[in-house]
Amino acid sequence: NVFEVLDPAGSMPERPLPPGTTPGVDLRAVLSDEMARFVSSCNLAGYPMVSLVNTYEEHTGRLAIVHLYEGWELTVPLSGRIPYVRFKRVLDTFLVLLVAPLVAAVGALFALAVKLDSRGPVIFKQFRIGLEGRPFTLYKFRTMRVSTGDAEARFARPGDDRLTRVGRLLRRIRLDELPQLWNVVKGDLALVGPRPEQGPFVERFSQSIPFYTHRHLVRPGITGWAQVNFGYADSEADTVEKLSYDLYYAKHLSLWLDLEILGRSVWTVLSGFGAR
Repeated sequence: NVFEVLDPAGSMPERPLPPGTTPGVDLRAVLSDEMARFVSSCNLAGYPMVSLVNTYEEHTGRLAIVHLYEGWELTVPLSGRIPYVRFKRVLDTFLVLLVAPLVAAVGALFALAVKLDSRGPVIFKQFRIGLEGRPFTLYKFRTMRVSTGDAEARFARPGDDRLTRVGRLLRRIRLDELPQLWNVVKGDLALVGPRPEQGPFVERFSQSIPFYTHRHLVRPGITGWAQVNFGYADSEADTVEKLSYDLYYAKHLSLWLDLEILGRSVWTVLSGFGAR
């Protein structure tokens, strides 16, 4: 709970803070002499001081992008997680190979349904941007009708008339992404990470959204922190919101965070949260 909000440029409070209070300090604010002495006094008194940025991250699960300087605030903590990044790659491959027989059986049924529902290939291929900005081919079950018109990249919309009947179901339960397990084996994707975006979108957002390319510091995933917290982005404003979650994941990457995301992804599939 928030006990009191103090003006950084104002006067110190008339009474000491209650025991157990954790002062959060906005490090971007200019403190008055009185307030600077008060903050120093709280520190000397043994109050556990935290920055407002860390408090924001802890309570929202997002990174305050406006507080980033040049992005090294992400690369420094990530460099300390290299052992887990290597272990994560091995673990992802092992888990995919473990469930491969079941996935192959279920995938064959969905492939037949896609083929019978509408003309066109069963597998949809699309170039996406992955780790360190490298392009790769993403595989999905085709969920849209084959079109000979403009293939310009655009966001999917609710009730998109391009979707087939089977495609609408597959997207609702997120199983159109089942072929992406092959991308995991190839090393293009991880099970958990920021969702890879189409090249034209990356080019556009890299110019208009600060630190957008920093989401490529980690391997993209089939599911991610932004997916279970925000859902689908269908505008540039939504993309900024999702980026704050993706960068939080890059900074706090860990086994426990990955397990939480996988667990919450089960609910995402069951509820259809964020599906298009």
